[in-house]
Amino acid sequence: MHFRTFLAQAFTLSLFALRVSARSELDEVDVTEQKVVEPVLSVSAAFPSDNALSRIVNGQQNMIEVLMDNHTPNEVVLRSIYGSFLNPKTGAFLRNLTEQTFELPVDAGRGMKIPYRFHSEFKTMEARFQVTVTYEQEKVSDKKVAFDGLVTIVEPPFSIFDWKLLSTWGFVFGLLGVASYFAYINFFPAPKKKTKAKVAAPTGPVDTPVTPGSGVYSEEWIPAHHIKKGKGKKDALSSGDESDARRRKR
Repeated sequence: MHFRTFLAQAFTLSLFALRVSARSELDEVDVTEQKVVEPVLSVSAAFPSDNALSRIVNGQQNMIEVLMDNHTPNEVVLRSIYGSFLNPKTGAFLRNLTEQTFELPVDAGRGMKIPYRFHSEFKTMEARFQVTVTYEQEKVSDKKVAFDGLVTIVEPPFSIFDWKLLSTWGFVFGLLGVASYFAYINFFPAPKKKTKAKVAAPTGPVDTPVTPGSGVYSEEWIPAHHIKKGKGKKDALSSGDESDARRRKR
């Protein structure tokens, strides 16, 4: 009889112990569930629908949409968004991309979608792409990774009607033309024009040709004393003519 009573008490105690352990496990589950649903700030990012292959084109403006959901009871201020390329195998840092700054407040219990635009100038490859969001909450700065995935870096498609390409080549050809012109002037000067030597005019007496019967003679062939006599006769004749003219006037 006593043995049966002892067994009944032991069975009752074991049931009580099982109930206590089960309740403690349930309490632990409730605590973990409360920790999971604790209000947090969640950030995520995705490429637009027209870029489903996650391609980043060099030399062009690329865009990814960042979504911020503020599940906290306090306001969050978005400071900046920046991207970076990492090695897809080792995770080593390769290059930072454009950092876009903001001063956007996100109210408690609300969300916001922000487009992040950036440029890439990197070799074509498959890289690991990270987008990081920096924010401030209750005067404490922090950051979160919004996107971490593989992307393909490609070159833009070639087109002969590309205005940027045409303007670049035009500028290059213009510089080459100016440089060629200055090189031609400095190293290949134009030949000098040949000028004919001017004939100096005679300064001495000019011989006049003598024609027979013209009454004109060259004094170089006449002796000097004959020339003087001839001049004296001419002077006498001229003075006589003048005296005759005076008499006639009277």
